[in-house]
Amino acid sequence: GVITVSNIKRLFRSRFGLDLSETALGHSRLSELLQDPRLHDVCSVQVRGSGQHVVMAVTRMPPTCRRSYAYGSPVSAWE
Repeated sequence: GVITVSNIKRLFRSRFGLDLSETALGHSRLSELLQDPRLHDVCSVQVRGSGQHVVMAVTRMPPTCRRSYAYGSPVSAWE
């Protein structure tokens, strides 16, 4: 799916009940975090029309991530 970058934090909070902080993960902007090479198998950021959009990868999350999300635990892409 495709999501505007401006909606990512709201959707993350709504789905996981957690705040997404790009600065806590070492980035000054959310779009920079989403373009981190460690997230290449999760999503990509593309300019479409008048803004930046996040395009979710077609591949599935690793089983460890799915299991952690299922129990509501935060998961770090850097683990």
